[in-house]
Amino acid sequence: SEWYEQRPAMAVEAPGRVVMAWGLPLLTDRSFEGQVAWSRYVDHGPFAWGTVRLRAAAGAKKSSAAKPVPVKLYDHRFLGVLGTWVPVPYLPQPGTKANMYGVGACVLSRCLCVPKFSKRLPASKAPEAAHLPKDSNSTSGVECLRFEGGKSAVLNVMAFPIIGLFLLWQFPSNWASLSSNAVLSMANVARGRLWVLLSAPFSHRGWSEAFHCGVMLASTIDSFDRAEVSFAIFLALYLGGSWAAWFG
Repeated sequence: SEWYEQRPAMAVEAPGRVVMAWGLPLLTDRSFEGQVAWSRYVDHGPFAWGTVRLRAAAGAKKSSAAKPVPVKLYDHRFLGVLGTWVPVPYLPQPGTKANMYGVGACVLSRCLCVPKFSKRLPASKAPEAAHLPKDSNSTSGVECLRFEGGKSAVLNVMAFPIIGLFLLWQFPSNWASLSSNAVLSMANVARGRLWVLLSAPFSHRGWSEAFHCGVMLASTIDSFDRAEVSFAIFLALYLGGSWAAWFG
């Protein structure tokens, strides 16, 4: 955390100017302009995992006390391998709204994102540059393609494959293919179809199975979201629980 506290704020490009890299806009977030909220370090022998949470204003500071400046939280994570720290990419957070993320990746406040081209606005009507840098406002015509995060995003990510496979199960012509590729069985594993370990937990043939899974997801995701558990941990527990139920 001392490294973050002593590091100067990253410079951002001039307003209205977009730096392109590999055909994508290269942006700078405001994470290094904030303060360290907390840091955590876990040692696993030759490997280690470190997290630094930064708290920064999501837009330009205003003097009005009636409308406080929105705040964004950024988790900078690092993988330690034999004494060397490697930064782990994280999602951009464009705008000032909570749980809004960009389609792309950031490393140490430098972000590449999939652009969303919008209509060019005059500078007098352009919205104030928010969390992502001043070069990402609409005066440049380019901003990050966004999606809503939090438990809504997790539900959508989990629901799409479940609903898709459930609808396919409703047509008998798909049963043979689904039985070979979306059912966890010793026969499929023995044939080398290891992808069933990932597809089978999302495959529900009957209405009762789908209803039970929906209730379980709706109740557990809300609890995990309040506890700020990452999606990776939730997905690992979901897959692990499905495999344990099959082996049991």
